[in-house]
Amino acid sequence: MTIPRRDNVRRKGEREGTDVAPGTAHGAAVTALGLRVAAPRTARRLPEILTAVSRE
Repeated sequence: MTIPRRDNVRRKGEREGTDVAPGTAHGAAVTALGLRVAAPRTARRLPEILTAVSRE
């Protein structure tokens, strides 16, 4: 017995044309917010970081 494929069947509540999974969208949003927080802190510390890296 084979189970028929249901690739073209929409689930209840699913809108047509939604290709991005909610988890993917959530991950992208969290990443973007994290970068907005981390980037300014890193930019302020950049001279200190570059000095530490350039030492031999």
